[in-house]
Amino acid sequence: MAIERSMLRLAALGMSVLALILSGCSRDDEPAYAKSPNGSGPRITVIGVPTEPYSPAAVVNGVPLRGAVLFTGTRPIDSTITPGRDQTVCGATIHLPTLTMQDSSLADVVVWLDDIRTGRPLPVARRFELVSQKCGFTPHVQAIVTGGALNVRNDDPVIYRTHAIDSRTGETVVDLPFTDAGQVIPLDRQLTAPVLLEVKSTSHPWMRAWVAAFDHPYFAVTGKDGSFTIDDVPPGTYTLKAWHPALGVTSHSLTIGPGGASATVKFGDPAPPVNPATGAQ
Repeated sequence: MAIERSMLRLAALGMSVLALILSGCSRDDEPAYAKSPNGSGPRITVIGVPTEPYSPAAVVNGVPLRGAVLFTGTRPIDSTITPGRDQTVCGATIHLPTLTMQDSSLADVVVWLDDIRTGRPLPVARRFELVSQKCGFTPHVQAIVTGGALNVRNDDPVIYRTHAIDSRTGETVVDLPFTDAGQVIPLDRQLTAPVLLEVKSTSHPWMRAWVAAFDHPYFAVTGKDGSFTIDDVPPGTYTLKAWHPALGVTSHSLTIGPGGASATVKFGDPAPPVNPATGAQ
């Protein structure tokens, strides 16, 4: 894994610009988010357990962190699946992009301040949703706050055998059996602490989604244009992290001044794409 760093100071605006590059180098059958940097050894931790609780407080002179995530490597080949069952719902074929991009801008990247322990309060609304529709999950990647509930809903008139996996251990934390359209199963006990969950169907192995839960509000998920904004950040020095399901996680120290900050995160070549038929690489 290679990391390229460059800092550009804009004194007039009190801004700093950060550039990072991550190259996937693992070749085993673990998913990218679980790989150690050299592709061997124990699973890595994407979202760690905080050493101290997050303390909401009035933010004085809070500033925005704005940025974009770019992919600079060789774009991997997408996959096309021919479902062996439920084609009336799934369709004859399913297109599975390894990366969702506009030009070099990369969507579905979770970006967060990893070590922030005080700041603005958590949002009051803490009910979220993950929907299985036409043999796929929407949204593919989402970030939420802890202490809430994730309603997993099935909109397809088919049977799904689905489960949620804790990325730190690789173990199933809850089974989600769906038998018909309109069924909803809430997750709450699994979201009381920071965690990265993979929601995966065993009956339709290409169906995968990720849910990142944080105990603070300083996170974002990039949209189609690769951009993100994290508002009302107290000025200071933080560890900025970015994670993508196929590219892994990267981090860097970032100083946010009185005028805010701008960060450009760059991912390089990814780890090998997951085999949709087996869930392995």
